[in-house]
Amino acid sequence: GDVLIIIPSNAILVGSGGINTGIAYTRAFYPAGAGLTTGGSGIWGGSLTIQNNGVIKGGGGSGGMGNYGSSGRTIGEGGFSGGVGVQANSAVFIDNNGTIGGGGGGGGGGGGYYYSSRWGSSSFPGGGGGGGAPNGHGALPQTQGSEPGMPGSDATYSTAGAGGNGSNSNMGDGGNGGNAGQNGSGGGSSDIWGVFNYGESAGAAGATYGGASFITFI
Repeated sequence: GDVLIIIPSNAILVGSGGINTGIAYTRAFYPAGAGLTTGGSGIWGGSLTIQNNGVIKGGGGSGGMGNYGSSGRTIGEGGFSGGVGVQANSAVFIDNNGTIGGGGGGGGGGGGYYYSSRWGSSSFPGGGGGGGAPNGHGALPQTQGSEPGMPGSDATYSTAGAGGNGSNSNMGDGGNGGNAGQNGSGGGSSDIWGVFNYGESAGAAGATYGGASFITFI
């Protein structure tokens, strides 16, 4: 038969925040989750209706790492997108009397500087990008640097995380994450003798709905 799911006015459904941790090539990365996901094709032979009277939010995107890579790759890593509010994977009717929205995008990583010669090499990371709200994780800078950069801050439910500082004043700071429904900020650029190593773009805000072709609004 038909199924009706009622989300009460005091309910808050939040997708998992994105995670981006560890140095390049050995990191763990998990994208931001949707606030609510419907399953595949229904097996009960009826319709599915979701009546939302509360709040449904996608999780915030994770920040990008500062100075991603090595051997001259000194641009920051891009921030990651926030999760969608509702991801529909099968036909669903939605009656929205509350709030549905995507998570904020993560901040981009800051640009750094890499130098190599016959006497050795040095790497100065940019700062990590901050996490998008709600609950996106800030990113580490690349840790194998001659001077450490600072990681981006984790977001809370309501407030995006701040980007971390570059390893020194010439290195790019990480961009701030975006609050729910907003893009993050791009990472700053490093400036070594007028040569810029650019920070990377920010993560985009998550869409309100994914799988829109499955959704009928009532």
